[in-house]
Amino acid sequence: VRHGVDPDIFKPSGAARNELFHATTSITHWERKGTLELVRAYRNLRRIGVELPKLVVRVPLRSRPPFDVELDDDVEVEMGHSLQPDRFAKRLGSVSAVVCPSRGEGLGIIPIESRLSGVVPILTNCSGHIEHVDHDTDVIIEHGDLTDSWPGDIGLAPEVLIEDIEDALIRFVEEGSSRREVLLTKRASLAKVWSWESVLRPLVEVVDWLSRR
Repeated sequence: VRHGVDPDIFKPSGAARNELFHATTSITHWERKGTLELVRAYRNLRRIGVELPKLVVRVPLRSRPPFDVELDDDVEVEMGHSLQPDRFAKRLGSVSAVVCPSRGEGLGIIPIESRLSGVVPILTNCSGHIEHVDHDTDVIIEHGDLTDSWPGDIGLAPEVLIEDIEDALIRFVEEGSSRREVLLTKRASLAKVWSWESVLRPLVEVVDWLSRR
């Protein structure tokens, strides 16, 4: 059963859009989520004068990010518990884009929530993201061949390079406004596909069939 979204909660807002937002729910998965590479790519671009919104990295409460936040005031670490859908939807409504340079996802629900909120996703087209990536609305982060998921793990995940994230961030600067316009026109159809009513329909049919046996 795929994860679903409530279109009545995740919807476009009129809030100011002045942040790039990246969230990770597990401090042990920095290597898999591409968090460190994102921060380095962002700082590289800022260093050469590329104008980007502030980068906000949301991490679990009391975790310690594996990078020096003091190096750049334009990178903010936001610590806290996982937010309930209504509060997370409000958080998404305040950002310019959601950045998901993940090397491994079961599905990757944040980009779906982002699209329904009228926020352009910047994401990899690999792992679970393949199930829902939209080339008309999304800014794609290229990925490479399979390599170790993270130190000590026996699994594999596609490699995501800093320079590929840099390229995607630059493309967002150039194309973000036009992609958001397309996203808003497609929002209704996306909501229909990814609503809980739609994604749970196969399960409902199975349960209904079993109840009649």
